[in-house]
Amino acid sequence: MKISWWIVVYLFFHLLLVTVFFSIQIQYSHENINYFAEQHLLEKQEFFQTALRLKSDVIKKIILDYTFWDEMYDFVRNKNANWAKYNLDTLFKSINIHFLWVYDVNEKKVYFTSLSNETEASDLQNLAGFLKGEMKAYFSTNRYIELFIHYKNAHYQLFGSTIHPTVDFERITSPSGYLFVAKKWDDVLMDNIKSIVYADAIEFIDGEYTNEPYDFLRLGPKLVANIPLPGWKLSHYVKVTYIDNAVIEYGNKLFGQLFIVGFLLAVSYIAFFIILLYRIVFPLRKISISLETRSTDQIKSISEAKSEFGDISRMINDFFIQQQNAEIMNTQLQTAEAHQKAMLDNIPYMIWLKDKDGRFIEINKAFEKFFLLTRDQVIGKTNSEVFPPEIASQFDDYLEKIFQCRKQLSYEEEILLHDKTVFLEKFLTPIFSQNGELIGVTGLAHDITMQKINEEERESLQVQLYQLNKIDTLGKLAGGVAHEFRNYLTVIRGYSDLIQYRPKKDPELQEYLKHIIDAADKATSITSQLLAFSRKQIISPYNINLNDQLYELQKVIQPLIGENIKIVFKPHPHLSGIFADKAQIEQIVFNLTLNSKDAMPDGGNIIWSTDNVRIDDEYCRKNPFALSGNYIRFSVADKGIGMEEAVLKKVFDPFFTTKDAGKGTGMGLAVVHGIVKQHNGWVTAESKPGKGSVFSVYLPVMDDIISGGSLSQETKNFTQLMGNLEQILYIEDERSVRNLVTETLKRNKYLVIDCKDIKTARQKLDENKAGIQLIISDILLPDGNGLEFMQEVHAAYPGIPIILTSGYADSIIRVDSIERQGFKFVPKPFTLMELLRRVSEKINENLK
Repeated sequence: MKISWWIVVYLFFHLLLVTVFFSIQIQYSHENINYFAEQHLLEKQEFFQTALRLKSDVIKKIILDYTFWDEMYDFVRNKNANWAKYNLDTLFKSINIHFLWVYDVNEKKVYFTSLSNETEASDLQNLAGFLKGEMKAYFSTNRYIELFIHYKNAHYQLFGSTIHPTVDFERITSPSGYLFVAKKWDDVLMDNIKSIVYADAIEFIDGEYTNEPYDFLRLGPKLVANIPLPGWKLSHYVKVTYIDNAVIEYGNKLFGQLFIVGFLLAVSYIAFFIILLYRIVFPLRKISISLETRSTDQIKSISEAKSEFGDISRMINDFFIQQQNAEIMNTQLQTAEAHQKAMLDNIPYMIWLKDKDGRFIEINKAFEKFFLLTRDQVIGKTNSEVFPPEIASQFDDYLEKIFQCRKQLSYEEEILLHDKTVFLEKFLTPIFSQNGELIGVTGLAHDITMQKINEEERESLQVQLYQLNKIDTLGKLAGGVAHEFRNYLTVIRGYSDLIQYRPKKDPELQEYLKHIIDAADKATSITSQLLAFSRKQIISPYNINLNDQLYELQKVIQPLIGENIKIVFKPHPHLSGIFADKAQIEQIVFNLTLNSKDAMPDGGNIIWSTDNVRIDDEYCRKNPFALSGNYIRFSVADKGIGMEEAVLKKVFDPFFTTKDAGKGTGMGLAVVHGIVKQHNGWVTAESKPGKGSVFSVYLPVMDDIISGGSLSQETKNFTQLMGNLEQILYIEDERSVRNLVTETLKRNKYLVIDCKDIKTARQKLDENKAGIQLIISDILLPDGNGLEFMQEVHAAYPGIPIILTSGYADSIIRVDSIERQGFKFVPKPFTLMELLRRVSEKINENLK
């Protein structure tokens, strides 16, 4: 039989036995001895307390009336003995008391009377002496006192109250004194009380009050009631005793019945306990151990039984298997979630997941960092609840699109976030359930702001680099052509000079010669411009103050540009110095000013301004032709016709001009660009059609002061520049120039050793080192650098003077640098007179 049926049977018998037991209890409950005895005791106690209260209340009422009386109040103050004898003795006799005391507020006795002898009264006063020391303290919080005093085998009931005037019915004021009375509990009074409560014995007990419940087996028919009495410090109670034999008879009968019922219940409970132990407790214990140890070893025997516990054991076994599988799956799931979360948080792109209502389900760390939001601020919310209205509206538009098209979207988006414009590259992908229902959207975004900025900057830099490369290419071409032209111009001008200075002059030939020389000079001017543009022009830089030079130039240029145009100069009061070629700076100013003049056909103001500027790395990043450092800036501004963007890009190109034919060569601004670049600076142009133009020249600040001279303007003829057979080593790779110079020097009585390259010159120098008195060398030679070779020669033969020539300049050909080393420099194309003058000067210096 299954355990459920055993439980039903047990419950039936248990209910039957309990019903029988309670029937017996209900039938004989009115005869229950303990209940009867307890009720009897309560009645005796109530009787005793009622009798005591009746006697005490009468005395209490009279005392309280007397102590609330103006005459009693005055008596304590005046101590009128006649009044006390008449009134207090009447009180004394009316309530049948044994003693009466009156004390003033200082606890001094005012009046005393008693029915007993004086010895007993005196002893009782001494017995109550505790009131003297503690009277005022007690009555400061209490109005009335009632207590029992035990003295010499006798008990006295003591009553006391404070004395107040009639008007003080609430007894607020301090008392004027205290009234006490005492009643002795003698045999007469005790017999009276015993008859009232039908007690067999009444006795006073001095000690702690105890009230134990009635116990028939311990006390039998003897009933005892302990009734507490009010006392002071020591406890007092009354012990009331009586005998009732009916308790014994009923107790024996009831005990027999209860014994039988108890025996039957005990046997049934023992039997049921054994059944429960083997059929329920032991199986449950094994199941409990299996659950604790998560092992099925304990329940193998149970699982084979055909009972509820067998079914439970099999279910537990299946549960353990399923739980183990679930734990494995849960561990795998947690690991996968942790990996997924770590992977998402380590991806530098913003990633998020939304449900079909547009609420955020998941975001990664990059999302939080970019938008400066925490996960709690985003999860479970829509775009409008997270972002400002403008951004939320943008995001919602694309969210609605993907819900409609139900396919992946990729796009670039521009938003204003944290007061900055931000560009995002975004990818939105719809998420579908197994049945094809759209359940959400996943998004990925990448901040491409810097990429956008870099692209724009890269395009701008590419344009600038293209322009620079184009100008550099043109410059190299122009420089090479100008260099060759200068060699040929040197030959043309040289032979022209030889013809011009011949003794016998043909007038017609002289006229032709003049045209040749004029053409050569104009060609020289053009080649100078080409060299300036290509930054190959030979310069002679010195430390100058640009403000001073501009003041002087303003006086010169102003009359040349007409009356309808005015130059307004705005100098910086503390402008730094620059290291530059004064003549070329003048050319920059002339060219820029004339350019502004041509841009204002109706007249106006041309603004010159200077200031100190500091160029930082940020500026250099946007302008690749610039270098960081301290510069002076010279600007020329006008309000002329301005230029289109396409024209502005070509403004520094050589031979590019917007002027009519015959009104410009297109070299003015190209020359400015070349001169500035050769001075390690740069020039910028800003212009808008109808708004005018501003050209700004940046030149590096220099602190070194270098003084320089100029070529002598002394005019001499060939006869005055004759030599005295001095030996000159001449190095020149261009044959026509070499032949011209050699022939000229020989005509003027110099011995010349001409060489076409450094190798030949080195050999000739070794052979004639004792006789050579001057060396003339071109700088650019086919097998090396002439300046470096002359430095080598000067170190080996410091006594030989050296003259260098060149029609081409690069980073090493600077007049200031050459002359600082003790060499003389004659630029090409030179005149024969100029060359002979330099030769004569250097030889004469060496002779001195």
